[in-house]
Amino acid sequence: MKKKLHKVWEGQIKNTPEKYIKSGIPRDCTHVAIYSNGSRIYHKGLNPESRQIQNLNQVMSRCWDSLPIEIQKEINRVSRTA
Repeated sequence: MKKKLHKVWEGQIKNTPEKYIKSGIPRDCTHVAIYSNGSRIYHKGLNPESRQIQNLNQVMSRCWDSLPIEIQKEINRVSRTA
């Protein structure tokens, strides 16, 4: 049976805990995700352009609008108590 892969740490490269520091970091990356098997994903962080943010907002709005009203009410109720 395969071991389940899970993220052990994620954040800015400059804040990486000492036990996870490793050489060979791509020069243009600012963030890293480290997984339980030792694999890493380096990236530039989430810095969307304004047009991308607008598109994401439209998609999320359509998703919300497509939910049945009962589910919208339940989500709103739960989010207010959290």
